[in-house]
Amino acid sequence: GWGFKDYEDIMAGVDHAIANYDIDTDRMGVTGYSYGGYMTNVVITKTDRFAAAIAGASISNWVSDYGVADIPRTKESEFYGPPWEERGLENLMRSSPIIHAKGVSTPTMFVHGESDHRVPIEEAEQMYVALRKQKVPARFVRYPDSYHGGWTPWRTVHRTWVQLEWWEQWLGRRPASEQGGSSCG
Repeated sequence: GWGFKDYEDIMAGVDHAIANYDIDTDRMGVTGYSYGGYMTNVVITKTDRFAAAIAGASISNWVSDYGVADIPRTKESEFYGPPWEERGLENLMRSSPIIHAKGVSTPTMFVHGESDHRVPIEEAEQMYVALRKQKVPARFVRYPDSYHGGWTPWRTVHRTWVQLEWWEQWLGRRPASEQGGSSCG
């Protein structure tokens, strides 16, 4: 099912990076968009290893997503049935981050387009509310007339800007002497 083996793969990659590179494990963030946004929600329900998260166009509840997304029939094959059949419902719920949201502590920003028909905005709103009810620092950034893809250049700039602000707030800024960089010319 979704949110299990893929979670293990992600965390194995994180562990590999930590073992082989100079990673500040107190300043790690997790982010993703669409399926990556879903996996960001999964990750924050299973571990507190990340200092912050940003979930873009993220699914939190496969049951509610079943009938409102623009590709509902794929869920029956992925989760072995619709939500009104026991096997389908069990798999949809087991893979839904909202069901496992109790105890999440990772500060999380949610970014979503209001006109997203692939992942309706209510999916991110559910997870946002779950975190806020538990007093977890959370921010919701919504973009009117924005879809699952095809963002305007200015909205892309704004989204990048607010995400960088979030990382800086929760991960901190590296001192200039540690930033490295390159020079032109």
